[in-house]
Amino acid sequence: MTVVAIDASYTIPIVTDIVVIAPDQTTGVLFTADQLSASYYMAAHAYASAAGAPFDNTTTTGIIIYEDATPLTPQMPVLPAFNDTPTAHKFSSNLTGLVNGLHWTPVPLEIDEQMFVTVGLSLVACEGTTNATCAGPFQQRLGANMNNASFQFPTKLSMLQAFFNNVDGIYTTDFQNQPPLVFDWINSNNSFNTSIIMTTKVNESHKSQVQFDYSDCDAEHNVCGNREPPYSLAWIQLPCASSRVWKL
Repeated sequence: MTVVAIDASYTIPIVTDIVVIAPDQTTGVLFTADQLSASYYMAAHAYASAAGAPFDNTTTTGIIIYEDATPLTPQMPVLPAFNDTPTAHKFSSNLTGLVNGLHWTPVPLEIDEQMFVTVGLSLVACEGTTNATCAGPFQQRLGANMNNASFQFPTKLSMLQAFFNNVDGIYTTDFQNQPPLVFDWINSNNSFNTSIIMTTKVNESHKSQVQFDYSDCDAEHNVCGNREPPYSLAWIQLPCASSRVWKL
């Protein structure tokens, strides 16, 4: 397989035996049928690096059948372990934009301001309702957040439409440049700390050309333990100057 695009953006082609994909993410892959004439399973399962956290450990499969293949049981590929972080990181870190490719945009050289953004999993108050989705810890709802702000979908118009058509009243532009509270985000002793575990639903954005320091802190509130992010920032494309892997 050859990966040529991620989320509708062309990448330098990479040849790979595995593809790591997150919810709401798309990957453009060229498949070359160059194996012996037979039937083969194409299989996928979850990547879950959080120790002790429950997840769906089933495997989904599709079947590739070559012409003139004899009706034998399809061959099953060897899949990475559910918690194989080195393999997942190798795939993700090898993805780079196709410089001078179609729709390629040069990296901005002038920065208006610098942001430090954490991404985490928190709780959203159910406000006394009996909604069945209020099944998280303390009978609250789970909610992803950036700098402790959880996204609320607009009801009248999408944020993208509002932005391009200069429609006021759909969202605000006061998204914070840094987390409102600084603490040890990866300290397991902060698990279920009610003073920092809650977040609020907002319609906030940020309008400027920024240097974006991203920190995956799903351990930000340690609701589900330390892990690699199972999500995709599919709505934003970031030129990456450098990356680091921390082992704690």
